[in-house]
Amino acid sequence: MNEAEPFTYDGGRVDPGETANVRYTVSETYLGDPVRIPVAIVVGERPGPTAFLSAASHGDELNGVEVVREVAHEWDLSDLRGTLVCLPVLNVPGFIAQFHTSTRGRTNMLHVRADIAEGAVERVAKAFASNVIIDGDGAPGTLRREASESGTPTITVEMGEAHRFQRSLIDRALVGVESVLAEFGLVPTERVRWPGWRTVIEGSGEKTWLRADDGGLVDIHRERGEVVHEGETICTIANPFKTETADVHAPFTGLLVGVLENPVVYPGNPVCHLVKLDDRTLEAIERNGGTGALAERADSHDDVTAVEWRGLAAE
Repeated sequence: MNEAEPFTYDGGRVDPGETANVRYTVSETYLGDPVRIPVAIVVGERPGPTAFLSAASHGDELNGVEVVREVAHEWDLSDLRGTLVCLPVLNVPGFIAQFHTSTRGRTNMLHVRADIAEGAVERVAKAFASNVIIDGDGAPGTLRREASESGTPTITVEMGEAHRFQRSLIDRALVGVESVLAEFGLVPTERVRWPGWRTVIEGSGEKTWLRADDGGLVDIHRERGEVVHEGETICTIANPFKTETADVHAPFTGLLVGVLENPVVYPGNPVCHLVKLDDRTLEAIERNGGTGALAERADSHDDVTAVEWRGLAAE
């Protein structure tokens, strides 16, 4: 195929070299009013694969909304080879309500969730160049799992906290998007070849949500993205009079992927998400000057891929 073809969907068509902003009807409210998802479709003048970006599957997680919006409407896509389908707000009712209980008061370092057993999904995940990949196929019915099982390799990117834009995370995620698009030949730039260090968390024994045994006020001693060593104190929980305190210790040496920011907990509430690091990864982190490293670029190519953006979820 030497010429780009139009992108068609139920009710419309976008020709090569054009961008269409569509409000696509997917459901109805209780009153019978349509629920419409905003979709930006960018079709390059040259043939290539199709990439799909979505955000706000949890409606209060907004960092990804800005990532997808900037890709669709601010990037220079004049050299695009193929098609970009961008859904900045996937869950419109949730976005309007701005409510999702599991993200409240927590923050998350940028990481990828992907089914590494699927080679095509692994390729997308590694091209995104996240330092942390949590392996798993996702729950039945989730977009990531259903899309991947239908033949579109899909990853979820988790980052930050709800109800806000965090510019440093957004900028880092944009680097990852460009790297994935370069890997599959949609843009003529180089992908990130190696992010400086990487850990792939493959089993439940390699990660844990540490939870409060007591209710009270939490004093967090460590930050999102920090390395903690086995036995170190991550936080202290005290009652309002500080007559009784309880320390939460790291059960193994690892990386704080998610950390509580709301200082009030009930017994059983999660206070942090810890993933295990081996000695080799620890050495790489130290060599690269900490957990914020991002390194080299290179090239490659192929077919259809997708990235779903979320904030923080206790899966």
